[in-house]
Amino acid sequence: MSRTTRALGVACVALLSVDALVAAMDALNVWGELQLLRDEVSPFFAERAIADAAWRATMLGWADRGAMVATAACFVPFFVRLYEALPAPRQQARWAWLGWFVPIANLYVPWRIAKEIHAPNDPAAPAWPVFLWWSAWLSSRLLGLLGILASRQGDLDTLLLLDLAAASTTVLAALLGAYLVRGWLAGALERA
Repeated sequence: MSRTTRALGVACVALLSVDALVAAMDALNVWGELQLLRDEVSPFFAERAIADAAWRATMLGWADRGAMVATAACFVPFFVRLYEALPAPRQQARWAWLGWFVPIANLYVPWRIAKEIHAPNDPAAPAWPVFLWWSAWLSSRLLGLLGILASRQGDLDTLLLLDLAAASTTVLAALLGAYLVRGWLAGALERA
């Protein structure tokens, strides 16, 4: 394994950890907003607290987007390098890149490639960690999109519940991703 691949893997683990931390902070912020909406408090306090929570949500949203872009910029090249280093990949290596960006294919191609990276020498090895990670990742994105639709409808309670679910599944996806990357790094080091 090259030093660049190893450095990308270490950076991925660090960035995925940051993603998990930002998403956890977002989940706590949304939880606080839900509590404010459900509790009876003075109008002055509620208005100020909701304004503060909205400001935190905006800042956490920017932090989340920045962390996600940085993680993707690191994860995709790392993913491609690991796939290219497999002894007998089942697909053309270019799909390790394209699979993330081609509509419809991006729902399953990265998962299939991740399964190969996860167990390159044993196709019968359990793939549940990859399945769990991919399911959490897709769920977090879908819940985020549903939250956007709820915000357009003006349904604040549903929006906050969807945001809480999206942030929680993002935490899970980021932690599982970091776990997988650490395992893939260890496996690649053993094969090298």
